[in-house]
Amino acid sequence: MSRILITGATGFIGKHLLEKLKDSSHEVILFSRNPQATTPWENINGSVEDSDLAKKFPGNIDIVINLMGNKREAERFFPVNARGTENLVKAAKEHGVKRFFHLSSVGVYGIPWSGRPRIVDENIRPEPKNSYEKSKLKGEKALHHGQNDFLFPQTVILRPTNVFGEHNPEYPLLRMMRRIQQGKLLPLTPGAKVNFVYAGDVASAIMFFIDKPEHSGIYNAGDSMLLEYWLSHIANLLGKKPEIMKVPGFLISATAFFAGPYQPYLESLNNKVEFSGSRLSQLTGLEFRPLTGLVKLLEFYRNQKLIS
Repeated sequence: MSRILITGATGFIGKHLLEKLKDSSHEVILFSRNPQATTPWENINGSVEDSDLAKKFPGNIDIVINLMGNKREAERFFPVNARGTENLVKAAKEHGVKRFFHLSSVGVYGIPWSGRPRIVDENIRPEPKNSYEKSKLKGEKALHHGQNDFLFPQTVILRPTNVFGEHNPEYPLLRMMRRIQQGKLLPLTPGAKVNFVYAGDVASAIMFFIDKPEHSGIYNAGDSMLLEYWLSHIANLLGKKPEIMKVPGFLISATAFFAGPYQPYLESLNNKVEFSGSRLSQLTGLEFRPLTGLVKLLEFYRNQKLIS
């Protein structure tokens, strides 16, 4: 049995992890800005941004799991994702923690899309482009001693792709599901790829490392598939025929160049980047199940009356 401190546990991915931990023998302590959250576990009120974090840190912690992050408020990217992680690492070291798991992002590679086929694995050097990506990479660096050595005997950094699933306040894929349900055209280029990972699979990966203290490293989490197949599967779950319109890649790229705020959306229709999670899959034996996750997400949306 391990004594585990989790930040961000009342958030989206945290809820999926707690669902898996509830039947385990581990002692779980939450470190949260939401002390009123209904939970059977001890909930310490605090933030990774607190300068006196070490004073609030509970004793005898075996594992810290840092799920805290911010990707919606630009002014808080560095305070939370970078300095917040640095604060947490410092507090964990002061209290003798030996195992630290950190949730990062494939965004650190700085490769959101490409019209040319490209496989991105952990051997690719991170070159973040925007402030969010840079803040996530700086957070990762807080866990390193020197260029390659980790600060903790067991250090795990997970870089998930686009995480979706129940409890996400941004309602991932809901807009796409509604477009399909309404029979709207779905443009894409032949061979376009998507990179998604179900939140429950990220939680399963974390559970693996909790039970395997001998494994450390940096791991992508998620796999890619054809955008056409992804849309067709969603349509099948909705009982609809997808109205797919295939468009030449050069036309999408030319249009995206002048599209202003719509450029990311258009570029995604011609994306050939594949983020490889094979290192994690081979180590853990876990299979990424985005299609199974879609079934659960659709059921959740229907229960919430968000889609028929």
